[in-house]
Amino acid sequence: MKSIIKNKQLEPLPKSLEEILKTFSNSSELDVWQGMIDEVVPRLIERTVHTEFFSTSEIIEIKNYYARQPEYVIEAIQTLCNLGISNLYGGFKSEITMEYLDNTLRILNLLNVPLPPFKLVEQFSIKIVGEWGSLIDIDSFNYGDLI
Repeated sequence: MKSIIKNKQLEPLPKSLEEILKTFSNSSELDVWQGMIDEVVPRLIERTVHTEFFSTSEIIEIKNYYARQPEYVIEAIQTLCNLGISNLYGGFKSEITMEYLDNTLRILNLLNVPLPPFKLVEQFSIKIVGEWGSLIDIDSFNYGDLI
């Protein structure tokens, strides 16, 4: 997301939304992560009445942010959320996630946003621990514009 925002010189993500997008890679409570995403995903946020994870002002801030954004930003955020949720249920090497990964690459290509160098992406390789991957603290990497 940051690469799209930077490349197109758009308004930055609200902090609460940026944090939840980063949380997917370093949470051991992915049911909580999905609950948070369900409250702020673009296609469902208008239905959000009662929130468990966000204040009313945060929800209003995110709704207003979405209202100001071009459709491709909404589609990119929605796709990232769908990719994360599908990964929860599809696991490693899942065909379920491929649709959303393909859509992410399509959006970046349409917007002429360059992909990050492979060496940078390679830092995010994970090891399977039981049925789950090892936790990744995105802030500990030099990830620049990856999210």
